Amino acid sequence: MTAVVAELPTGAQALALFQIPATAENFVVKERFSTVNPSLNLVDVDRSFIDFFGGLVEGPQVLSSAYTRLLPRRMRDGNILSRMAGGESKAFLSMYAVYYLLEQELIQGAGFLVDDGKANIFYVYDQEKVPRALSFHVINRNPRHGLRLRVNPVVNADAYRSRFDYWEAGCRVYAAAPLHF
Repeated sequence: MTAVVAELPTGAQALALFQIPATAENFVVKERFSTVNPSLNLVDVDRSFIDFFGGLVEGPQVLSSAYTRLLPRRMRDGNILSRMAGGESKAFLSMYAVYYLLEQELIQGAGFLVDDGKANIFYVYDQEKVPRALSFHVINRNPRHGLRLRVNPVVNADAYRSRFDYWEAGCRVYAAAPLHF
């Protein structure tokens, strides 16, 4: 993937840095994140995606960065976000950045998406500026077979006590700030 600027070893997990190019056009989310757009090969999109993102149009984007890292252990969103350099406010990616990273993965096959049933997690704000965690699951261990998109609420560290409130170890997190696990 030409978008990789650096891959930095940090213990047993690698931290990768991607450069997201600037764009002069508006980014219309519902046009890009649909099952009819062959660029992403989305075969299953959560019904709530349109409710939360269907009206979102992002303006032109400046050159930015995205970081990714595998979760070393089971964690809630609040725990993950609290470990971002610069704090939670620096964690969220634009929908354009999410699209760009997924598109590059599918075009160039760099292998950064986890494909073993674990989630690829992107922190974004929806059209009402509510924090959301988008999760993409690779179908049949091959992104070219398709991606399944789910919209998840961001779970605060103290909000819930269910076993479903966690992301499992081995999930890959993508964010706008470095992750310190």
